Amino acid sequence: MVGAVLDTVLGLAFVFALVSLMVTACVEAISTVTKKRAKYLLRGILQLFEDAHDPDAATGWSTKAERRLYQDVLDGRTSLAPPRSFTRQWVVDVMNHPLVLPLGQRSAKATRTVRVPPSISARQFALALIDRICPGAKDVSLDDIKDAVQHRHMPAQLRRALRALVKTLPQGDADQLREAIESWFDAQMAAVGDSYRRWAKRWAVVIGLVVAAALNVSALTVAHALYVDEPLREATVAAATNGEVCHQEDTPQALQKCLQSLDDEGLPIGWGPPTMRGVSIWHWAGDRATDAWAALGTWPAWMRLFGWILTGLAASFGASFWFDALKRLTGARKLLVSKEVAP
Repeated sequence: MVGAVLDTVLGLAFVFALVSLMVTACVEAISTVTKKRAKYLLRGILQLFEDAHDPDAATGWSTKAERRLYQDVLDGRTSLAPPRSFTRQWVVDVMNHPLVLPLGQRSAKATRTVRVPPSISARQFALALIDRICPGAKDVSLDDIKDAVQHRHMPAQLRRALRALVKTLPQGDADQLREAIESWFDAQMAAVGDSYRRWAKRWAVVIGLVVAAALNVSALTVAHALYVDEPLREATVAAATNGEVCHQEDTPQALQKCLQSLDDEGLPIGWGPPTMRGVSIWHWAGDRATDAWAALGTWPAWMRLFGWILTGLAASFGASFWFDALKRLTGARKLLVSKEVAP
């Protein structure tokens, strides 16, 4: 009994892992196309410089604001009117510093940057910022930075932050201040990373629901089939534990092989072949839609819908989560088998 339940959970986790691979790939594709990582990086740097309570600061962060700042960095100058342009110009200057600029993607002829780098190191940010604070200076000392903070025109939020950092280094030098700026940047990027993960999570939930419905992967139906069908359960567990296919690093072709093998074993996923006996895919899709509409008022249809929701939510946890769960479940299964075999 316990072995059957554990194998059912292991097989279900395996299916979730496969769906999660698709969801993760889709989220990464959306992130790449929309340049979301780079835009969150720029947002984080802007928040370091811009005072949220300043009436001249941006009142909110929208998709339009993201695109504008991103394009400003590519152009090397801000498109906003003063005084809001001043703080953003500091972001543009830092991102166009010689230490940071080469990290972006260049055009085919290497004449201009066409993509802002999705990330930069804390060391690169600190050096670029210090160079922006004390432009043209050689062997910048802590006194040079203190003098620049006191007299140079810079964003008020940045000035306050640098003064606070300098106060922590009464006997320090420029290298210690650079390390303090690096820690300041890392803390901000940690917060930005949390914001990005929340964005990715929202997309993962939506895409997970779409994939679950498109592939007809109902968690309840799959769990029931695995529990009552011992040959199917054994085949699914073997596919999950044999170490030959269906790993997190597998290619889409290997993933397709996994799904096809499970479908061949009789796992209740998918909607059947797209064409049958010469019938066009449009007629097939129409027949499936008619069947689905006719079944909406029945209890099994609503159970299937609930199963799709469970699958979509489970897939939103990500492939890493489910492959880690598979490792733990496989270890627990081996331990259980060893206890059963032991005299």
